[in-house]
Amino acid sequence: MVAETRKTFALRTGARWCRIVAAVLGALGAGTLIAWANRWYVTAQFARSLDSEDADFARWLYERMEHVHESLLTAALLLLAAGVAATLGSRLANRARGIDAAVAEATV
Repeated sequence: MVAETRKTFALRTGARWCRIVAAVLGALGAGTLIAWANRWYVTAQFARSLDSEDADFARWLYERMEHVHESLLTAALLLLAAGVAATLGSRLANRARGIDAAVAEATV
């Protein structure tokens, strides 16, 4: 009985931390996604004013677009990690509930 209580406590604590990590990663991912949108918009506006004969400006614009795509990839990875952490937290919480139910049935 004590072992099940300790295991349940560990599972609930793990689930709580997974959900906290998921919330933080989700917030970071959403912020990075907003940053991507802003960077993309500004770079697209600069691209419209591109003069085809200005090679330095084209190179600068290409480097800006590279940073834009890096922020999009970062946002996608952060949101994916948030989803994985949330799923893990949910599974740990369900497992803790299952142990609690089994202990309750055994004591009745």
